Amino acid sequence: MSRRLLSLAGVLGLFLLGPDAQSDERYVVTAIYNPSNTADPSTLRGGGGDGHAYVTVPCYYSPSYISTCNGGGDFDSTAGACRLQDDGVTIISSASYCFYRRNFGLNGVVDARQCGVIGDGLPASTSSPFHPDDGALLQQCLTVAGSTSPNLPIPISVVNTGGGVILDNTTQIVPPAGIQLNCGGTSPSSGGGNDFRVLNGNGKLNITNALAISPQIPGPNSSIITTAIWAKAKGSSVKGCLVEASDGGGATPVNPYAPSVWYPNCDPGQYPCVDKNASGQLPVSIRSAILEYSAFNPNKSIAYSNGGPASRSIGIQLGDPVTGGGSQSTVQDVTVVGFGTGILGTAPGLVVNNVIVDGDTGINLTNLDTPHLSNWSAGPQLTAGDIAELALSAAPAFEFTNDGSNQYKVVVEMDSAFADFRVRNGDAVFVAPAGGAESATGRWTAQCTEVSGACPSVSSAGGCPAGKTCQSFSLAGSVYSITGTGGTPLTGDVTGGSTAVTGLSFFTSTGALSTPGASFIAPGQRVSDTGGCILPGTSVADVWPARGIVYLSLLPSTSCSGDTITFRDNTYSGTAACTGVNSAPKGCVVVDASFRYGDGLSANNAGGFRIDGCTSFEHPVSFHMNTGSRGDVFNCATGNNIGLPDRNLAALHAGSTDANLNGNIVSLLIEGQHQFTASSGSTFDACGINWANGVLGQHRTAAVVVQSNCKDADKFVNIGVGVDNHGGSGVGLELDAGTVLLANSDSGTASDVFKADRGTLYDQTAGGTPHDYPASMNVSNNSLPGANIFFENTNAKASTAGCGNVFAVTTPCENDWSH
Repeated sequence: MSRRLLSLAGVLGLFLLGPDAQSDERYVVTAIYNPSNTADPSTLRGGGGDGHAYVTVPCYYSPSYISTCNGGGDFDSTAGACRLQDDGVTIISSASYCFYRRNFGLNGVVDARQCGVIGDGLPASTSSPFHPDDGALLQQCLTVAGSTSPNLPIPISVVNTGGGVILDNTTQIVPPAGIQLNCGGTSPSSGGGNDFRVLNGNGKLNITNALAISPQIPGPNSSIITTAIWAKAKGSSVKGCLVEASDGGGATPVNPYAPSVWYPNCDPGQYPCVDKNASGQLPVSIRSAILEYSAFNPNKSIAYSNGGPASRSIGIQLGDPVTGGGSQSTVQDVTVVGFGTGILGTAPGLVVNNVIVDGDTGINLTNLDTPHLSNWSAGPQLTAGDIAELALSAAPAFEFTNDGSNQYKVVVEMDSAFADFRVRNGDAVFVAPAGGAESATGRWTAQCTEVSGACPSVSSAGGCPAGKTCQSFSLAGSVYSITGTGGTPLTGDVTGGSTAVTGLSFFTSTGALSTPGASFIAPGQRVSDTGGCILPGTSVADVWPARGIVYLSLLPSTSCSGDTITFRDNTYSGTAACTGVNSAPKGCVVVDASFRYGDGLSANNAGGFRIDGCTSFEHPVSFHMNTGSRGDVFNCATGNNIGLPDRNLAALHAGSTDANLNGNIVSLLIEGQHQFTASSGSTFDACGINWANGVLGQHRTAAVVVQSNCKDADKFVNIGVGVDNHGGSGVGLELDAGTVLLANSDSGTASDVFKADRGTLYDQTAGGTPHDYPASMNVSNNSLPGANIFFENTNAKASTAGCGNVFAVTTPCENDWSH
């Protein structure tokens, strides 16, 4: 037996490494026959010996990866030409013989290595060192497994990659109907720390059970395929995989900071990825993390003026919106990182279970019915914890100054924990003043003329404290001298005996923000008027942009209709406290490389969804329920790592027209296109959201905002709506239009409630035509001791019911809220 195997090995070596080794065809060993000694045990019987011209041998690939043996594994032969087409896996034609594998898909499972897949994480190469195209071979394997070939022993249900790493820079992976693409993982995969690189610094596999796929794959006619894995056929699924964006390969990678080749510990000044060394460099680089996120950030960044190369990509798409295919598709035990959108669902009955996503947008459900999402998390897996808190200069005269263009310029002390980080022109920063400069609160883009790749340094003469390293930059789009809207005071109505100033023009007739100044009104600002009704020393207590209302700290002396009102920032006098109360930094500028600027979950025309056991972390809108969406949510929570500041909710209306905000930090936003139908008065907005258990606060600016009007109420039971009260602007619940039921919930220490009489919604399908819709609310048995409830008017009180609540001030019971 040993001599026989030895002879076979010699023949294998001859045929695998012979002159035809680079040809892409099945290597078949011809029979060896010794006519002078037919009893020789080393003879492989064949030809004249037993009637077969060939013998079958197992073969996966040649030792140097010159070419895979199509199909690999054991084959049987049949004399004569193949009746069916050579598919390279189950049927292989060689000369006048047909070779076929009877055991392909045994028990309904295919090992992709039988199809020539190696799974060692190396790219395809047609020159030395040779390597097959693992992605193309995997797709061929899936296609054959999903065929109706009579050579398949039984219907195949699973194609398993073998647990290695498939690097795919050439093709889109499309599992056929009823086929599960299984990478062998049993739970969502994670990199070591933030390290999801395919190969570590020693060239060894760093991850397993993975598919690293280019987010930009050239398709027919040079088009770009932006979906990495597309389960568009009924019952197709993906299980047990780490799916991540690759760099795209080639001499000039299209995605140089992709997680397959990069992580925050890499030297940001070098590509390819070079691990930071121990000679005075710290283990985490904010700049390196920013570069990694910028690769899938759709917004303008310092690295990409039109968004990153992976920003318009999708990790996994379920369903085909054109054909309507893909129903009952499934994603289970999967991690998706580095794509613009982690998972896009467009087919009815899809299931997403035990999933982690890190994309600018986590999960997007669009135009589908009855999706079920359970045990999932959207958040910064790639750059988690990469945050720098930069104290504002301790010299007040220099902290907030005019940059010469009527914008705020700030001086910040560089965080000693991140000695290798410097702010650059175009960085996104969060500014949290502590006393004065109220309109500077929120998210900005740093603007400066770079010096050696960084904003200018500041000497002690320029306001930098002794012994500190400082930088200065402007807040692009800010206004140093605030005098109402666009430099002109606002006109509103002041009513004696009421702290509410009404009728302010926050928005144009089409719903756009009245640019450029309305969103700058912020709690703490000084307020004065020409009518003499507002008392000296009055400041802004709170802002309600949706209804054009500003609340004053002091009751006016009398009423002034059409009063001219001026809002001004106070001179900055704060003291830096980067670790403030409730983890809300004050006197601080925060650079958060972990923050993602898309929605954690977005639902558009998603009917009858069921979502349970989920978290959305570090997204500005954690759960976005949009036009035509309704369903049930259980046991879900949201939050930020720290309390990132934002100004007010004006930008929810403004969209891209807002000169200085990119949105707001809202846990749950219920809204829609507000399409008006005269016959029913309906807007087709999201409604009927039933939310039970969970936390919708945790260092957020706003917990729940409802700006829709449907026939069904949005119901909230056993939820936490406590938020960080940044300068008095924290919102636990804002009901501008629609119906809300809130019961058995709590607010922690801060969570104001706004209740409108009716809200103006702008029909986005009809050029922004405005229509007013009523708002009604029932609040019962809630513990909101840190919250004030603000009613727009007596009608707003009259449409509010409920009993057994605890607010910051005593509230009436049952239907008598009108006094």
